[in-house]
This record gives sequence, C-alpha cells and structure tokens, in this order.
Amino acid sequence: MNVRLVLTAVLVVIVAALAWYFRWPIINSIRPHHPPTPLVAGQNLPRITAMPVGASNAQAIGPAPGHFLLINVFATWCGPCRSETPSLRKLSDETAGKLLQIVGIDQHESDDAVIQFSHVYGLTYPMYVSRDSMTASILGVHYIPVTIIVDPAGVVRANVIGPMTYDQMRVLVQRVVGPRAFRVNG
Repeated sequence: MNVRLVLTAVLVVIVAALAWYFRWPIINSIRPHHPPTPLVAGQNLPRITAMPVGASNAQAIGPAPGHFLLINVFATWCGPCRSETPSLRKLSDETAGKLLQIVGIDQHESDDAVIQFSHVYGLTYPMYVSRDSMTASILGVHYIPVTIIVDPAGVVRANVIGPMTYDQMRVLVQRVVGPRAFRVNG
C-alpha cells in the first residue's frame, strides 16, 4: 500500500473530524447576522420560529400579550437537561394560568423523541423542535440547557446557561416576573 495514500486518507479523516467537532462555530461564522454570544438582559428577543411538536408548519415564538415567556432550550439526550426537567414541570404547574408561559425548544431531534420525553416527565407546556438548529444559533445558545425569560414587550430579562434547580427557578421567576407569577404565593 502506498504510504502517501494512507497519510492523505488519515489527514482527510482528521480534517473531517475537526470540521464536525467545530461545526457550530463554523456555522455561526458563516451566518454572522446571528448573535455569537448569548442574549443578555435588555436585548430584544430576536424573531424565532420552530416547529411545534406534531405540526407541519413552523410558528413564531414570543410572549403572549401581558405575559412573560420562559424559553427552555434543551435536548432529550442531554443529562443536565433531564436533571432540570422535573423542576421545570413543577414550575409550570405552579405558574399555570398566570403571568408566565413556559415553552421548550428541543435541538434538532424527532417529534417522537420529544413526545416520549414529554410523557416521561409529564410535561404539559408547549414543545417545539428546531429542525435546523437555527433557533439556538439565533439565540446565541452554545451550551444546553439554557433558560431565557422575556417580558411582555419582548425584552430579554434573564438568560441562564446550565441546569437550574427548582429553588433557583423560583427565585429567578420571582425576581423577574414577581410573586403574582405563581398560583399560590409563598
């Protein structure tokens, strides 16, 4: 076997592996109109769309009039995402019908995976799938999970990278939205 041919093949495999490993920075550099860094408090939420689980048309995601919106960016395979999901469910149960709406945005998985995930954790809030992972790119998400709270005017009020406990979520929501976000104050 020709040594030069083997070395060329090894080099091609290494370059392909590096390109795959660093694909998100490469994609983000190709699409510079998306923020390379996470959103910060005070920024307007960019226009984002994603596919509601089980639907065939993408929908815009934003706060309903008079409501704050908590966006949780996750993936079903992500251990830290799974560890914080029971806390999100509890928060969702305690804020249902009040000032805070919660949505989950999964990163590039099948509807079936997200449906199964929702059933396992008993989630009732709306779930979306970012089929092309553009939602994460637009939001400046490089690590998951990420929790973003947006006020009724569409202004980002909090952006937390990494998993949170229920107590951390509750404190954040009380700080940003206020105690009226909860069905039972306490």
